[in-house]
Amino acid sequence: MTKQLEPACPKCGEDVFELRMLKDEEVAAVRCLACGRHFLLLDSEDYWFDVIQSGYPRPTHCLCRSSLFHLQLDYDLRDDGDVERVKVTTRCAACHKAQRRMNIGIDYSPTKKLLARPLTPCKNPEILYDLKELTLYATGADIARVAGYLAEQGCSFVGVVREQDDWSLRKLSRGQAAEVITKKVSYLQHYHQLYAHPGRLAVTEAAISTHKKEDAFWKRHEVIRIHSPTAMVWGSRTGQLYYINFCNEFIDGQKVTAKSSRFRKLTAGLVDWLGQQFVSWRGSDCFDNEQVHQRLFGRKFLAAARNRK
Repeated sequence: MTKQLEPACPKCGEDVFELRMLKDEEVAAVRCLACGRHFLLLDSEDYWFDVIQSGYPRPTHCLCRSSLFHLQLDYDLRDDGDVERVKVTTRCAACHKAQRRMNIGIDYSPTKKLLARPLTPCKNPEILYDLKELTLYATGADIARVAGYLAEQGCSFVGVVREQDDWSLRKLSRGQAAEVITKKVSYLQHYHQLYAHPGRLAVTEAAISTHKKEDAFWKRHEVIRIHSPTAMVWGSRTGQLYYINFCNEFIDGQKVTAKSSRFRKLTAGLVDWLGQQFVSWRGSDCFDNEQVHQRLFGRKFLAAARNRK
């Protein structure tokens, strides 16, 4: 079964919009040309603020360079009437060319809201919050020490770890966390993500089953995420780049809400500790093993680092 809608502005009834979208994340925001109000498309409200923190999307343009469009939503419905997928098409308000923009998969129920209210009002779609991404050129042993520090501060661990030829979600002790960080099978990492959290936190496979859900999960909870390393290559030199992510605020009902003082104290302590243990010659929020850094970069960043002092 299918159903087609051509949404109009819920406030003024006009139907010409500016569109900003992140296609890979399956989210989009629109602005009504007539009244200037902003809306989030379909279920974008659930993820929009989480995925725009790394960059606010530019307006979408037609080949004729116009950025104003009519919208068409084609719903694929399951036998029970729930929405399975929505195809988003634009028709240029200037040249009238139609173009398919996104295919949004829906993996939950109920979905009546998507049909009844495809545009959700949003006063400010550009909200930013206190989000940190730390990068480290380091060794597995270094990252195991980071996990050890977090354990000493009262953190517990949950990890997405490799078991034989599959991935599973497991609670980990401090020793187990260090083991999965440092263990390799051939060139394969033994974990995908580790979540360090103070107190109790329920992590389910459903909560992190897609990239979009996983991204929202660690940003909305009191979690420090340690990601498996990315192999970086410069000619004959190779190094492992690690990412550690956390945020001290989150978006709740389109408002910025601070996380607990306990968590903010934990993250501030982590950054201070990293600054004592590693070098930050590449810049702020960068913490490298000194020997690894010198092997990879030589004296490239040293002059700039001295000028910042």
